[in-house]
Amino acid sequence: MSQQRPGQCLTFLSAAALDAHRVVKMNTTAQQVAVATAAPDLQIGVTHNKATAASQEIGVIINGTAKCVAAGNITKGAYVTATTGGAVIATTTAADRYIGIAAQGAASGDVFEVMIMPGVLPDG
Repeated sequence: MSQQRPGQCLTFLSAAALDAHRVVKMNTTAQQVAVATAAPDLQIGVTHNKATAASQEIGVIINGTAKCVAAGNITKGAYVTATTGGAVIATTTAADRYIGIAAQGAASGDVFEVMIMPGVLPDG
């Protein structure tokens, strides 16, 4: 069973429609977030709610735990990073940015708990 224990949730404006449980990055427009779609993106948190259009307020969990959508099989304890649509995949690639660590295992399409602690995997 996935759960969510947000530590801190900040409010931003959405750059476009955004679903809940998606990894986001800062947008070029002030106070806006956009969906993060790859490991090089500067991932800042996970959407807490849904925005149905651009410029709507959206909560972003920046620490604690959050629910994320798995885009592949993920093992408990794996570092996870953003991929297509703001879902997450496991990564072990040096210098990849990650949003956090899987608090439980998941299969592709599952909504599961991630400990939010953005960082970068060591290079080499």
